[in-house]
Amino acid sequence: MRTWWFSAATPVAKNAPVACPVGTSALVIRPPGSTAEFEIKRVGVRGTHALTIRFERGGVPLAPSHRLQGGAALSVLQWEAKNGGLLSGLFRSIHREAPPLSQMVQLRKVKTVPRADGVDVPLLDWFERPEAFGDGFDAMRHAMTRSLFAFVRERYVINSVPRRPEARTRAFLHTMTPAQCTLIGTSALRLDTAAAWLSSLGADSHFAAVHGRSPTLPEACGFADTVLREILDSYHPPAATDGYAAYVSAAFAENREAADRAFLAALTSLGRLWGTLLGLRGYTEGESFVARNVGLRAVWADGAWAIRIIFMDHELTNITGKRMRHFHPKAALSGMHKDWVHIVGGRLGGVPRSGTVAALVAVYRADAALAARGRARMIEELRRAYRVTLARVRDDAQVRARFRESFLSALPAWDAVLRLYDASRIGARERAGWKGAMRRIMAAHGLDESLIGEYRRAIHRHRRMLRAAPYLFDRDGGI
Repeated sequence: MRTWWFSAATPVAKNAPVACPVGTSALVIRPPGSTAEFEIKRVGVRGTHALTIRFERGGVPLAPSHRLQGGAALSVLQWEAKNGGLLSGLFRSIHREAPPLSQMVQLRKVKTVPRADGVDVPLLDWFERPEAFGDGFDAMRHAMTRSLFAFVRERYVINSVPRRPEARTRAFLHTMTPAQCTLIGTSALRLDTAAAWLSSLGADSHFAAVHGRSPTLPEACGFADTVLREILDSYHPPAATDGYAAYVSAAFAENREAADRAFLAALTSLGRLWGTLLGLRGYTEGESFVARNVGLRAVWADGAWAIRIIFMDHELTNITGKRMRHFHPKAALSGMHKDWVHIVGGRLGGVPRSGTVAALVAVYRADAALAARGRARMIEELRRAYRVTLARVRDDAQVRARFRESFLSALPAWDAVLRLYDASRIGARERAGWKGAMRRIMAAHGLDESLIGEYRRAIHRHRRMLRAAPYLFDRDGGI
């Protein structure tokens, strides 16, 4: 099975039938006459080294899965295929509709790497022979060594670093086997990109990156029209103005109803996916909800144009399935907390995050009243989807077949414990009694002392999120 690579001849312009968008290492394919989109991930980095190794950027160590530059790790893609596929199938079974998720349909190992002169080099030679890799070989090998020692510290696949250079190459490739995958149902128009392109300098930055020049005003206005047609289900260009920013503002004023409609629909879809994920006790550690991994796309459905919000990059998605016997809140609440912050905004590791809701507000120029209405719509749909998910998990044999019976039988315990926790905050007497009541509820669901302790510690650790977001889970006994 062949692999695909970026080259200097690959177009980067928006909406080209085949393109490698600026700032990405993905190949986007849009068949003419269709609203479908495919993506091949990853197809190398620009420059003389399609595939390389990097340990840090700006003095900050990279995450393990990002140390292989230009390619994806096979183990990461296998995890994404399994968990993303499981979530897609469960969403479809629960809601009887297509999920707003990209899906992997093909996975393949990288066996050769293209050199700048077009020669395909075997993978081992690429990382072991200076004449094959070219300039920068020593820096790449140093990054490999630092990565291997970091993998050992992180307990990531390997336990020790070999001495011989050849053995180190094999150890790295065992840990980070380069691979590519093909995805369907993607969108190259990510929220952060859409917001940037519709900002006052959006056309200038796009034309500088793609064409190496500034646009004329008609070109800039045409660019805005192209972007807006992709995020609105109907679009009427405004009258000419004397600048790009004024033109975009006029376009939103002219198409305000369509923008409001698309904004509310996107937040409703977001709430549905989020509530479903919580009902399944799943999470993505923010990866599928961060604005750079969420896209918008216009599709033709049921005889009319509609705007779809699409959630991508499921490499950190975690759905229990049959892997585990029980829900483990120690890991799950940490991942759910990251989802929460990347959706509504907050701080992670001391770093402020604006969130996907804020990104949608920026894209659609929503005023305060519309933003509040959209957030309320999202929470309402989250709660509805959560309860529908629990009902399906309880009653639908097709959904239940994806999990172990021990997981299913104990599923209601979590909401019951949270209801007790909320009640315990009323007064000292209630606080004194909640641990004992919690133990009785969990024991009745077949959970042992170690899980009882894990539940209690996880709730305490994430109490700020649970108090700030009472809409998470089902604490008022709605089902």
